[in-house]
Amino acid sequence: MSNKKDYIISSVLFLIGIFSRLPLVEKMQSHWDGPQYSIAMVRYSFEQQTPAPPGYPLYIVLGKLANMITDDPHRATLLVSVFFAGAGAIALYITGKTIFNRFVGSLSSLLFLSGPTFYYFGLTSYPYGLTPALASIFFLIGYLLIFKKKNCTVIFGIFFSLLIGFRPQDLFFFLPFYAWVLFSLPIRSIVNILLASLITFIAWFIPFVSLTAGSVDNYISLSRSFASAGALPVLSFNQIERYLVSIIKGYYLSFGLAGGFIVYFIVKAKSLSSIKNKITRKYIVLFGLWILPSFLFNLFIRSDHAGYQMIYLSALSILISYSIWSLFKKHKNTLVVIVFALILYNLINFFRDRDPNYKIEYQPTTFHYTDIRKNDLQLAGKVEYINTKFDPGSTLIVATPTLWRPIMYHLPNFLIYEFDSLITNDPRFKNIRRDAKGWIYKEYKVDKFEFVIPQNINTLILFDNGSYNWMDGKKEIVNLPGKSTITVVDVSPGEKYTYNLDKIKVQKQ
Repeated sequence: MSNKKDYIISSVLFLIGIFSRLPLVEKMQSHWDGPQYSIAMVRYSFEQQTPAPPGYPLYIVLGKLANMITDDPHRATLLVSVFFAGAGAIALYITGKTIFNRFVGSLSSLLFLSGPTFYYFGLTSYPYGLTPALASIFFLIGYLLIFKKKNCTVIFGIFFSLLIGFRPQDLFFFLPFYAWVLFSLPIRSIVNILLASLITFIAWFIPFVSLTAGSVDNYISLSRSFASAGALPVLSFNQIERYLVSIIKGYYLSFGLAGGFIVYFIVKAKSLSSIKNKITRKYIVLFGLWILPSFLFNLFIRSDHAGYQMIYLSALSILISYSIWSLFKKHKNTLVVIVFALILYNLINFFRDRDPNYKIEYQPTTFHYTDIRKNDLQLAGKVEYINTKFDPGSTLIVATPTLWRPIMYHLPNFLIYEFDSLITNDPRFKNIRRDAKGWIYKEYKVDKFEFVIPQNINTLILFDNGSYNWMDGKKEIVNLPGKSTITVVDVSPGEKYTYNLDKIKVQKQ
């Protein structure tokens, strides 16, 4: 940063990021991944997928440091999310300002602070909110090396290895730019970068592998096993239409109406590409390598909203901001009004209540604030009621996969069964069963859709809303906050039950 004004703007943006998130963070685990990271703070285990391979080594380190403050693993992950909301605001400001100008940097940061996708990841136990900050800094350092001829080769090498330490699976998205920077520099600079990268990588990777997997071979084996179980989908051209729809929805939820301005940059970039200007071409290569690897992965391999999307979305926030500035820079009053309207639209889109009467069943990761609050109300009500009214030693809970991990996290003393076939006939999932207690779980595939009531169990709780339709006979339907319900059934040890889609039946002896 070049002057006092930049420090002031950065500080203000950081504080906005922190204090716009901190009071609003989720109170209850709201999705599958959150409990993985929270449990990893106190018990890191690849076998238990806490977290899943290849792991989030440096993210977990930050979480452990935060846990020393909060003494609560869930709150610790939230503290990290909130911090990186502020850090991301600074990173995008500095990057946009350095590559283009102060206005572009400021608007990039404001789009990040107001976009529903980015806002959501700042309020929940996801590590994905780290990526906009880390990716922006990485590409900024590379920009300073190539365009400004700054002597920061060691910093670039160190940061690359640290970046991979937060999300090892992102290596393939950053490697093309890393390689381009190397090929653009003299031999001595290349050696400096490679040595800095190698030393930094060894510094975190060896202790991490020793503490978690025991050996490099075991680490690779566990990662391959996880990938072969379906964590890494294969390349698919047949799914492009469906994936593209998902990408467009995610793009809209990230930028709202502001996203439309990217058309201007695409048109301008197309005209600039014919100009025989090395600097112009380098800009195109810079943003191409920033955007395309993760975008193509999103288009052809995975359509879900996850960390890799944050890489290309962070670049697009800068390009969208540049487009808006370019179009209206000669009309400052109009520019201010448009920016205000775009930010306000994003905030309304995120905070508007889509379901004030709780008629829609909760779905994780919708990028809407009221869904976070809905889950807080419903899940907290169920957890409190079960903890207050039932004995963990004599109670069995049955749930479906939607909120299975949050349930096992918040009710660790209870035995919990999860049956995928209660909600799906998909052959990829219907045979999956999971048993959990004490933050330890077992996942396996079954041939017979049945279970036996264990010894000492005399109460069966069907956790899902509407689960009272699963069983006939005598049962108690308990109405809880947010129009949620649980179903309580008296059972006897040794009773056998069968289950399939939306149905559980006692098997007559």
